[in-house]
Amino acid sequence: MRRFDRTEGGEANPVRGRMPHFVSDDSVYIDSGTGTSTGLLQRAMLREDAAWTRLVSLYGPLVYWWCRRWGLQPNDAENVGQEVFMRVFEGLPGFRGASGGGSFRGWIMQIARNCFLNHLRKQQTVIEPRGGSDAQKQLNLIPAADSGSEQGELREDVALLLRQALELLRSDFSARDAEIFSQLVLFGRPPAEVAAAHEVTPGVIYAVKSRVIRRLKAEFAELVDF
Repeated sequence: MRRFDRTEGGEANPVRGRMPHFVSDDSVYIDSGTGTSTGLLQRAMLREDAAWTRLVSLYGPLVYWWCRRWGLQPNDAENVGQEVFMRVFEGLPGFRGASGGGSFRGWIMQIARNCFLNHLRKQQTVIEPRGGSDAQKQLNLIPAADSGSEQGELREDVALLLRQALELLRSDFSARDAEIFSQLVLFGRPPAEVAAAHEVTPGVIYAVKSRVIRRLKAEFAELVDF
């Protein structure tokens, strides 16, 4: 796993030095570290190292997934992801969140799109993403980050982000509760079906869902869509 803590000339970089391990195809899950209190986004804005590391742990897999989906090879996806988080670090104090009319996921997705296009310009390379030969055209086909789900199913990127949030708090839940939540929310299985599979009542299923969402909101308020 690569660490990004040096400039190209070998000098220490104060932004890169704060970058935790990034992701690759071989490893998507990042070490969760210690638990934190509420206000993760606010603490990251205040440049708290632990909060920043946890924020990158939450969003790193999603940024990497976007880059790979847009046609980048693993090494290029890591490099673009590094650039994305450097820009996030620099711009984070100015993020206005819901009061500004947008989600954090939408904000970081726009940064990722811009970094992706900048990468193409610098490389002067035509990427052949799925479904077409024009990278900009491919990006235009990607739904807006804040668009709703269809037919009750979570979009892939939303599900990935929520799954990573659940992983980072895995020790806070029993294996049963984590599985119930995953089946109910991430995979969209009917509550009655999930209840039957775990031999509990539907009321237990709803209670588990509520408990897990409360904990996720307490830890990742404004950072994860529910």
